[in-house]
Amino acid sequence: MNKKSVFRGESKVNILANYIYKRLISREWFTYNDIIKDVDIKNEEPEKISVSQYYNPLKNAFAAVCNAVERKEGPDCIEIRNSRPRRYRYVGNNPNPLAEEIDAKIVSSLKQYFEFCQDSAGFLPSSWLEEFFGGYIDLLDIKNKRRRGEQIIESGIDRSLKNIGLLPFLYKAIKAKLVLDVHYKSSDGQAQHLIFHPHYLKEHNGRWFLFGHAEKRKRCNNIALDRMLSRPEIVSAERRKYIAAPPNYYADYFKHIVGVSHIENAQPVALRLRARSRYMFTLTETKPIHNSQRTVRTFDRYDDGEYGEFLLDVEINKELIARILMMGDDVEIVEPMSARQAIKETVDRLFELYRG
Repeated sequence: MNKKSVFRGESKVNILANYIYKRLISREWFTYNDIIKDVDIKNEEPEKISVSQYYNPLKNAFAAVCNAVERKEGPDCIEIRNSRPRRYRYVGNNPNPLAEEIDAKIVSSLKQYFEFCQDSAGFLPSSWLEEFFGGYIDLLDIKNKRRRGEQIIESGIDRSLKNIGLLPFLYKAIKAKLVLDVHYKSSDGQAQHLIFHPHYLKEHNGRWFLFGHAEKRKRCNNIALDRMLSRPEIVSAERRKYIAAPPNYYADYFKHIVGVSHIENAQPVALRLRARSRYMFTLTETKPIHNSQRTVRTFDRYDDGEYGEFLLDVEINKELIARILMMGDDVEIVEPMSARQAIKETVDRLFELYRG
């Protein structure tokens, strides 16, 4: 194993080297700018990316990767087209000349992940660890670490919730595309059976939900694990053909919501939040309410007061309202009026509940 491999490490050179090599073995022409775009895939305007801030590490990484490839395949294995910008292409015979170095990096990464799994007994639900490490000496090592007080990572969320032990089974059911007969208690307290085609597992605020397609139900697309009355039964493939989710369905489903509640026919709104204390502004900035959140006014003194503002593209659901209320009077919804009204109605009900 080459301990000095350019692919191993966390520096810019190490990171860039992996992208450069991937471009090389694709056997297609590429430029330095293409590498930067690969690294900065979240940039919405890649044509505005500047190579200058990356130039020195990119130059060093490119030289190191090319030298390593040429040692394996000879000096003529990389073509150069001296146009503007300069282009490069790999033409060697070996489709993956540095496979050994790449494999060594993967093995190193897997070992690090394994060590994380051993240390995360207080972070991941124990059912995950027992399912995948059960019967191996590794599970004993995990338990011994905890007994000796050597655990170094823990979550503040309760990991002993009802039915959390079903997580590995449900995960495998999704992977295997199995149809399930789910016996659960609905929100009105009635026990029911559903033929359910599981697609997705999501945790919100310490509670786990199974999303999927429920036969003969229009609106039931998720079930909280703690509402399940027993371990779901697998329905034979002869009786039911698995119905998969459309491509990107859940990415679109969760795109504009906080939590798991998606209101039918709801449309996202531009929600403007005003933080009225520096503390709350900083807290909200560093712990965003939603991934669409962006700062539109930094915290400062303005003509109408001292505050900072954020803009979010979200649907108004119960989880969003609860999150806003949790922040108290340090945060105000400025617009739209429909969101202000939803908060007002909730506060009015609370006032009536606690009055007197």
